[in-house]
Amino acid sequence: MRKLKTFFISTFLFTSLVLRSQSNPLDIFKPFLGKSWVAEGTWNNGAEFKQEQIYSSTLNGTLIQVQSFGFIDKEHTKWGQRNLGTRKFEQNSKQVIFIEHDVFGGMTTGTVTADQKGNLYYDYQYGDMQMTDYWEVIDTNQYKYIVGSRTEDKWDEKFLEATFYEKNFFNTKVNNPSRYFDFWIGEWTVYVYGTENIAGHSVIEPILDSMAIKETYRTDNNQYRGTSLNKYNPTIKQWEQFWVDNSGLTLLIKGNLIDGKMILEGVTYNNGKKVENRITWSKIPDDSVRQRWEQKQEGATEWTLAFDGHYKRKN
Repeated sequence: MRKLKTFFISTFLFTSLVLRSQSNPLDIFKPFLGKSWVAEGTWNNGAEFKQEQIYSSTLNGTLIQVQSFGFIDKEHTKWGQRNLGTRKFEQNSKQVIFIEHDVFGGMTTGTVTADQKGNLYYDYQYGDMQMTDYWEVIDTNQYKYIVGSRTEDKWDEKFLEATFYEKNFFNTKVNNPSRYFDFWIGEWTVYVYGTENIAGHSVIEPILDSMAIKETYRTDNNQYRGTSLNKYNPTIKQWEQFWVDNSGLTLLIKGNLIDGKMILEGVTYNNGKKVENRITWSKIPDDSVRQRWEQKQEGATEWTLAFDGHYKRKN
């Protein structure tokens, strides 16, 4: 009888551990574990934002601990551990909760939810405002980070927009030309620049272990569609884009990042006459992107504007 009882207890414990490992709500933090994440940016009041976070799992996977390093004085001159936080699944409410203690004696609590894409939503009360910290997956090494207030999944106000990078990736990225076009990665609504008129929709995504970038573009009515492959070519030390669309246009352009702008150029032919093409992508401080496509016809001395698009991230 004792052996049978021991067997049932052992089986129950083993089954419980297996079920917990298969459906642990804290698995949403797995991509962060064992890594350091760094970000730099500017708050909407002009204050500098700089932070490093280190994630670890403890207490047999029942608790996630997060150490955050940042400015520990109001003048933003001293650097040190700013926060110590935990993430835990609360059985009663069936929610993942977080608690953050900061160096100034404050404490923030709230809930964490994840959508099917792995994007995380930290919802909490700050003073008299309901706030959200939003982590949007870019790829395995990057998260778009937004702090603001939302109503029914729409942003009322954004106080900070930045990007968190896995630290080793960030250190490589800084001096790695193959990462210079990462600011274009995302899911965008494309407007005619300076207006609220929608020109189309674009998905820019890293592929082939982030060695290339794929663009998929379409208009609202889906009548015009196009796609491009973009890659840094270390042999010629230039970025290359190969664009094709359903009108039959083929465009091969090359270039580099110049003064913070990606400028690619190439030649096409129209009725046997040469057409020079120059496309410039500029990152705008609100984390949007402007794309200007200019052309110069054979024999002309001035460039004309073929397209001026304003890429705004989809929420």
